[in-house]
Amino acid sequence: MAVKYDKLWDILKERNMMKTKLVHAAKISNNAMAKQKRTRMSDSKSS
Repeated sequence: MAVKYDKLWDILKERNMMKTKLVHAAKISNNAMAKQKRTRMSDSKSS
């Protein structure tokens, strides 16, 4: 089952929040964010 992060990216945009701030606020690693970004990029290519 694929996970979609579209709502997350929309919320970040609405709140004028950068991904680096999300990384710090959520206490996740930069690698985890990069993986989500890669997933987003590959999903957009397959659409």
